[in-house]
Parts: sequence; C-alpha cells; structure tokens
Amino acid sequence: MYQNWNKMDTLKIEVSKQMDGFVFGLDPRVQRELSIAFPLLKPLKSIFVSYDTKSDWTNLYARLQKHIFPALVGIDDATDWHGKIREVRFVEAVTDRSIHTFEI
Repeated sequence: MYQNWNKMDTLKIEVSKQMDGFVFGLDPRVQRELSIAFPLLKPLKSIFVSYDTKSDWTNLYARLQKHIFPALVGIDDATDWHGKIREVRFVEAVTDRSIHTFEI
C-alpha cells in the first residue's frame, strides 16, 4: 500500500481509546516509509487528545480530524498532500475497523 508514493490512495491513522481520551498513531512501518519517502518529514509516533466527557469528544472530533493528520505526519497543512494521497482513514488500532474517512 505504501511502497509507491506516487499512487498512494489512503493513509491509515490508528485510533486507540483510553480512559480519558484517544491516542492517534501511525503504524511503525508507515512511519518508516514516510521518513524514507519524505526525508524532511518528522512523523510522530502518536498524539494523545483528552476530553472531559464523552459528549465533549463527539463535538470535538469533527473539528480535530483535519489537524490530527498534519500534526502526526509532520506537515504544515494537509493541502501539501494533494496529488500524493487521496484520503486519510482513521481506524481502530485493534480491529482495523474504519471509524472515519476524509478526503484531502
């Protein structure tokens, strides 16, 4: 999936639920591939976002999605990826079930 960056369709971000928030992360193989393909990028292993109540998270998630991707991958703006990937997919880390997808 990540071997030919000119034809990459989807970048998966794994999401793990914690007691008071969520951890967004990249698979180590994806992290390595990003670093090789784009040496100037410094992808993070993970980002933790906490919430006070579950209802806070529901409202916050829609606004956060477009910020989590660039912060995790290490770019200034998701629009830098136009033509390189088509979408970002958030998946449950354990089951790989799709939680949310957005197009870039």
